[in-house]
Amino acid sequence: MKLFCTLLLLLATNQLFSQDYILKTKNKVERKLDKFYAKTDRPFSKEELTNVLVYTINDSLSLPFTLKLYFDKTNRCIVEEKIFSCDSCMRKHLSSILSRSYPKFHPDADGNYRSKFPSSTFMETAVSNNSYILRLTYLGWKGGRNEHFVDR
Repeated sequence: MKLFCTLLLLLATNQLFSQDYILKTKNKVERKLDKFYAKTDRPFSKEELTNVLVYTINDSLSLPFTLKLYFDKTNRCIVEEKIFSCDSCMRKHLSSILSRSYPKFHPDADGNYRSKFPSSTFMETAVSNNSYILRLTYLGWKGGRNEHFVDR
């Protein structure tokens, strides 16, 4: 049963969290996520800071998952950070994103990924304290660092 719930959660995160929020306003993102979580039977927590929204699922039926969304000074989402509790969960999600035809991500020399259209987005993976992180960062239209970037 736990495996089934974990797979169901993974499917939901694949559908819901794959660059769906980059450049969307904080209000629009918050409404969409609140509506999604209200329909699920999973307990979740929501933390709202000045430039960050954090949604966490952590119950006994599924593996923990955290979504952090960072916003610039114009309230547009510029970073999506998905934190998984297992490497294989993060890798499955990464594979799902890479298999999509839109937006198309291409590997760079450092083993990270970039998309050029509709916006320049950088995708990277990291490991920290037994957490497996998949981070998407909006770089701006010219591929440089976003001038509105908010420090994490």
